Amino acid sequence: MSKPIVVVSQAFSKQGTSILNTLLESNKYHVRALTSRPLDSAQAQGWKQRGVELIQADFLNADDLLKAYNGAHAAFIVRPLISPVDPDANNKEFNSVKTQADAAVQAGLQQIIYSSTDSPVAPKVQEYIDALPIPFVNTFYLSFFFSNLIEFSRPVPQEDGSMLFAQPFPADKAIPYVNPYTITGKVVERFLAEPTRYNRQSVPVVSEFITGAQVAETFERVTGIKAAYKYQSREDYINSGFSLNDMTKYVGNVIYDVWTNGVNNPRAAKDATTEFATSLNAPTGTWEQFLQATAWKGEPYQDIRERLLNL
Repeated sequence: MSKPIVVVSQAFSKQGTSILNTLLESNKYHVRALTSRPLDSAQAQGWKQRGVELIQADFLNADDLLKAYNGAHAAFIVRPLISPVDPDANNKEFNSVKTQADAAVQAGLQQIIYSSTDSPVAPKVQEYIDALPIPFVNTFYLSFFFSNLIEFSRPVPQEDGSMLFAQPFPADKAIPYVNPYTITGKVVERFLAEPTRYNRQSVPVVSEFITGAQVAETFERVTGIKAAYKYQSREDYINSGFSLNDMTKYVGNVIYDVWTNGVNNPRAAKDATTEFATSLNAPTGTWEQFLQATAWKGEPYQDIRERLLNL
């Protein structure tokens, strides 16, 4: 009997990579990876050698998606990267997910697995896909990524060799975190195995609640490098790299608002617990485990990107 085909959108992203790894390891599915990137890259060829079927597709092109979904059982869908300062960001997010979901219905898929966001348009997106004539719609929302602390708010080296973490939250504010490189695939695997149990639900995924002070304390304990944390005001954030002109200040203010609203006024993770994530038994689920697995000591994201992809 042939294996059911699972189509993975944005296959070379953090979430996509996790899904490919998990489904390949399960050996239960034929994995079809969709990407807008060239298929002759070393990354693409590496996946091909592991047995992944590769398809280049435009995620806003219904014809591309129909071909990609042909014969498939399920599809993982996620919005493409959209700048938070794009004035049409909400419409683009809705239309990108709608196009993927509509194509899945037209192609006769049995299941959509959707990675949601905490954006203003997320409830509208959810309402739309839940109403689609498809047997199973399973939605999850990943909380803040541990890798964000490397990619977007890396600690600043100090003259004495220590590291200073800075975020726009009080030191004792507990923030929900997750490791997308390992847990996303486990979520999708669970939904594929139990589609009825989670049908038409939006499941928040949180591996750990951790404060800024604990981020610094754990970093120091694991790496041996002295670290501290400080609250970052709006002015401090703008001056950290967005003060060049009015446009960069505008971008900085938008990002600051998105970031703080996601923590202070959460939609998807409002009543989240770590129970679901714990049940998945995904590796490196805590900040301490993440640091131990990556051996990160404060270097830039681009220097350890490959290490993260291989978690």
